Amino acid sequence: LQPVKLYYIGPAFRYERPQAGRYRQHHQFGYEALGDADPALDVEVIEMAQQFLLSLGLSEFSIQLNSIGCRFCQPKYIEALKQHYSNDATYLCPDCKVRLLRNPLRLLDCKKASCQSVAETAPKITDYLCPECQAHFQNVQQNLEMLNIPFQLNYRLVRGLDYYTRTVFEVESQEEGAQSALGGGGRYDDLIAQLGGKHTPAVGFATGIERLILNLKRQETKIPALPKPIAFIAYLGEEARIEAMKLAFRLRQAGIAVIKA
Repeated sequence: LQPVKLYYIGPAFRYERPQAGRYRQHHQFGYEALGDADPALDVEVIEMAQQFLLSLGLSEFSIQLNSIGCRFCQPKYIEALKQHYSNDATYLCPDCKVRLLRNPLRLLDCKKASCQSVAETAPKITDYLCPECQAHFQNVQQNLEMLNIPFQLNYRLVRGLDYYTRTVFEVESQEEGAQSALGGGGRYDDLIAQLGGKHTPAVGFATGIERLILNLKRQETKIPALPKPIAFIAYLGEEARIEAMKLAFRLRQAGIAVIKA
């Protein structure tokens, strides 16, 4: 049955320059929905991201939203973007001069002041979306509004990995001095086919546990306690009754509530 919905948590590794809140090894939590292109699934993933962070006690964040189109409408936008940046190539940082040739979409993601000034006047990808991508993005926005989930359109949001299509989003901390990105995700409808599988639309979200802990400490947020487990012990016969008493005693000593038949 589609979609298949999965979650994961575990260590992840990246060969990048370590900095505050960004380590070469970190623990990542995420969830994915595979096999359905319905924009309602994008909204469900975004809503789960919001509720997950709220359940931790984090509240000072915003959801940044964009659509980067598909393989049919991206090429026209990339050509327009290359033309725009070529006119101001002398102002670009060394990394962006390489991106202009190899990966123009990532130009919008640069944090250097000189490059951001060029990005501010760059064409918007939403003006180049094909009719199908336009309808998909409008549906996402309408459903978010229906659920009263606040979001901000960010036409420069492209995410750091190249496999995304259509919906992309990031959750950013609004607290001053905080590591801004609390997590992010989006659609990757072509990735599984690119890796040799069948065409399988998919959408997901991921967050770094260490980054969340930093923000929780900065906000002095009290971590919600886990619900206390309750054990039910059933038994048959006198010998089992005695063992059940012993087991119930040990569990109660460990702070676990016990209901015994």
